Amino acid sequence: MMKRISSFFCLIIFICFKSNAGNYADSLFHKLKSAKTDVEKIDLNLRLGSYYQQKETQRAMVFCKTALVLAKKNKNQSLIAESYTEIGLCYSFKTVTDTAAIYFDSAYVIFDKIRSKTGLAALHLYIGENVYSMAAWDKALFHFQRSIENYQFLHDENGLSKGYGKVSQVLINLNRLDEALFYARKGISFSIASKNDNETAKLYNSLGIVFDYKGELDSALFYYSKSLDINNRIHSRYDAAIALMNIGVIYLAQNKIRDAEKSTLDALDLMIELDEQGSVAACYINLGEIYSNQGLYIRSIEYLDKGLSMLYTLHRYDFILEGLRIKSSVLKLNKDFERSLLVYEKYTSLKDSLFNSESNRNMAEMQAKFKNKEQEVEIKLHQAETAKQKSINNLIIGVIVFVVLIALFLVFAYREKRKANSLLHLQKLEIEKQKEKVDEAYSQLHEKNKEILDSIYYARRIQRALLTSEKYIERNLNKLTKK
Repeated sequence: MMKRISSFFCLIIFICFKSNAGNYADSLFHKLKSAKTDVEKIDLNLRLGSYYQQKETQRAMVFCKTALVLAKKNKNQSLIAESYTEIGLCYSFKTVTDTAAIYFDSAYVIFDKIRSKTGLAALHLYIGENVYSMAAWDKALFHFQRSIENYQFLHDENGLSKGYGKVSQVLINLNRLDEALFYARKGISFSIASKNDNETAKLYNSLGIVFDYKGELDSALFYYSKSLDINNRIHSRYDAAIALMNIGVIYLAQNKIRDAEKSTLDALDLMIELDEQGSVAACYINLGEIYSNQGLYIRSIEYLDKGLSMLYTLHRYDFILEGLRIKSSVLKLNKDFERSLLVYEKYTSLKDSLFNSESNRNMAEMQAKFKNKEQEVEIKLHQAETAKQKSINNLIIGVIVFVVLIALFLVFAYREKRKANSLLHLQKLEIEKQKEKVDEAYSQLHEKNKEILDSIYYARRIQRALLTSEKYIERNLNKLTKK
């Protein structure tokens, strides 16, 4: 009986994917009004969406979708993926798990494409929490472990503490308690190192659940109390209420009925004040269990009916299943066998329905995976063909570029040669002109030289003629003188 209640509390812990933030919405709105760039507006819209996710999911959705529109406008892949993630969380809080999964998958494709380890690490946590709410433990475990791998790559101690805590919670539900104990203690070592008191308190709570399941109630109470002390110190009221609920379980197991009632009522007051409908329903179910142990069956059924009514509104059929089983037992103890049988039939019918739904979902997922595998093969073949064609195109482009370069080089060389030949021809013509001038000058000089020589020759002849007469005269003179 105790383990059933403790398991119920453990499930309730996972309803809250994010711890409550302080009331800083006004400051975010003020910053949003004065924001100048789209990136600032996207960031502030996402932060406002995150703030309102638990309290006003529809309002949160508006902020997140506004961020998505701006991110797409700016073609910022990282911010588009973050917007998809936050929208997915909104649907996850509304327990619209299928739609949440679609947005998470869209974010995953982008984060994987841009190789964002940070985005993938957080996203695996959210996907794990989403499938956890459907009691798909193996899938949740897979994603939480993938989250740890990414956080290890990033050396993110805070992220590692969360990842180890989530794995521990799944292992608890799989009744692998020794492994759960190992992961919870591993997570605590990282949460203490990163000084994350909130996560440390959650991990102490997980340790309490493990020891509760092991039947070591004193150890369980010790860790629940440590969790409560930290949550009170850091003013984490929701987690403090969770610790109070679990302490109530231990007191009930120890047959300390009054202490169990007081602890659970204190938790209920906090949950009502925080307007945590799922947790309020859990408190009602647990009070029904407590009053049943007191023999107050009518009061027990009253609280069980309150809790079940809220769970039907919230569509938490996994929790409804537990509530119906407890109610059937209480009615049987109250000797209302007819109603007990009717409630048990509802329990059996719902259990079969959930089983069939899970089987159908698994079948659909297997078919989807098979189809995805076919698509992956086609995509890979297409990628290979594309890569091959791309290589061929690159080779052709390379050859064309090479040929063009050679052609340009030849054209350039031809033009240079033609230019040189033209210059050489001009120089040759100039030389020929100069030669003609020289030849003409030489011809003129030759003519002048000839004229001069002819004059000289003429003078010589005259001179010679004159010289001959003088000799003749002289000879005759000599002759006369001798006479």
